[in-house]
Amino acid sequence: MRTFSRLQQESNRIGAEFLITKLDTALILLNTADTTGSEEARRRIRSYAQDAYDSVVPLQQRVIMTPLQKELYQQRISALQLRLKADTKTA
Repeated sequence: MRTFSRLQQESNRIGAEFLITKLDTALILLNTADTTGSEEARRRIRSYAQDAYDSVVPLQQRVIMTPLQKELYQQRISALQLRLKADTKTA
């Protein structure tokens, strides 16, 4: 039973790191979109950030996070939501 518990903890740790990293990547993509000179590239890059958001939200429910991981996740998801909403209003 101890091995299963360790495996479950490790799986949750990796899952949380993956979600947080995916959110960080989406935020970086939005930064990149803001600096590109091509409107087509800007739309494409923003689309990638939206795809990242759309893929993270349902997966979050399956991962049990530590308090620190929850805080990091919430900071990133909130920032991404605001950026995507702002981009939608200006597009």
